[in-house]
Amino acid sequence: MNPFANFSCNSSQIYCEGPILKAVQEARLFNDSKYFVDMPLKFDPMATLKDFEKVVDKIKDDRDLLSKFVDSHFSPPGTDLETCVPDDWKPSFFGLSKVKDEKFRFWAEQLHLMWKDLCRQIRALAWKVGKK
Repeated sequence: MNPFANFSCNSSQIYCEGPILKAVQEARLFNDSKYFVDMPLKFDPMATLKDFEKVVDKIKDDRDLLSKFVDSHFSPPGTDLETCVPDDWKPSFFGLSKVKDEKFRFWAEQLHLMWKDLCRQIRALAWKVGKK
């Protein structure tokens, strides 16, 4: 049975199920099983799946070819993200002044300041590719 027959595709067929995910998992291309699913697509999901269909028979027994396919169709994890400041973020917040313990208040202030460094959003171009 052809796994590509009547296959309409969105990114869930790349990252949640389907022949590409299966091949990558079975080949154990990455030490961390989550690494691949964090790699953003370079092309829309259907084009990626069609390209995979063209080489799937060669890739079955060739780990290097599979790795080259992944490198050419996916970007490294995190390249689809950019830093941001949350819309509702303020340098300080009302409840902080009510904290009586000075050490705990300082800790809470430092923790609050981290949001500016930790926040990420999807880059506009990555969002367009992922929605196709």
